[in-house]
Amino acid sequence: CTMEAAANLRIGVLGLGGILGEVVVVIPGSVLDLKYTIQTAFDVPVVEQQLVIDSSELHDNDELQSCFSQNGTVTLIRTSQAERAEWRRVLQQQPLELARAPGWCRSDPELVHTAVSADPRALEFASESLRASKKIVLGAVRQEGLVIRFADVSLRGDLKTVRTAVRSNPQALKYVSASLRRNKSIVLEAVRRA
Repeated sequence: CTMEAAANLRIGVLGLGGILGEVVVVIPGSVLDLKYTIQTAFDVPVVEQQLVIDSSELHDNDELQSCFSQNGTVTLIRTSQAERAEWRRVLQQQPLELARAPGWCRSDPELVHTAVSADPRALEFASESLRASKKIVLGAVRQEGLVIRFADVSLRGDLKTVRTAVRSNPQALKYVSASLRRNKSIVLEAVRRA
């Protein structure tokens, strides 16, 4: 559903214990905007919110108009700071545990950064939006270029990201966009590093 002008969207918010209430957000807008509205209305910090529609988690950069064609309902799952701290500890010691982490954890930039810093292969288990984060992906490919295969397609076509990956591991070239596989400077970089 595409909407040209700004409009209001009414969204019912359900907690695990039942109905919390309703919020009104302006569209166009993002899920992050909705989270800030929920924070104001129900005093739940954005960092503790996981929003779900029909068992599908919403991501901060999702556009509201793609999530709701009209007024709707979202389920709010709240995560505690203690739970977040426990996941931070687990991911520092066993970064590939990100694979079994809840969705809110795989969407948390700080927790994903913790996991990827300890083992760049953890990038595979990050949320879609964080696999499109240049900062997160660059951190991973600096350590191991082959993990570029887990990055969003947009970053597999990004010159800086690809160059960094190829410098780390020339074999990363096989996972980058076709246009950059034909890029003379990228190919020469891979040959020099091989």
